[in-house]
Amino acid sequence: MSSPELSELYIARILVALYENWANPIILHAASITEISFDTDLMFDGLSAPGEWSLFENTVHWMAEEGFIRTKGIGAHVYEFHDVTLTLKAMEIMKKVPNPLSSNSTLLDGLKQAIGEGKKAAIQSLVSTSMTALFQAIRSAV
Repeated sequence: MSSPELSELYIARILVALYENWANPIILHAASITEISFDTDLMFDGLSAPGEWSLFENTVHWMAEEGFIRTKGIGAHVYEFHDVTLTLKAMEIMKKVPNPLSSNSTLLDGLKQAIGEGKKAAIQSLVSTSMTALFQAIRSAV
């Protein structure tokens, strides 16, 4: 998968994980979102973490900077973010915006289904819709 496709998949997984744990802050770790295991102790031996982990880290930073999520930042371990939650606007939009692929469900329902079925095109469409809706709501609140 290309970086944009992976970023979209990671955004979808992050949004669903945060919504399912609302309002409890959670720890986001690269291994759980990317589904790629790596022993970070190997970094002391000169090995680099997987590129997907760096993409995950940059995606989380971007989501926080754009106002979709809140985090207290990187934890004691690399590629791990602590106290991550959805912003209220992100949560509301995920529940209210209709799924563009099915008029009978919300964006949140669509994200869960697309991730579960591994449908790249559906994930791309839903993430694009969610980012647009979130951006518009955040902009209108400013």
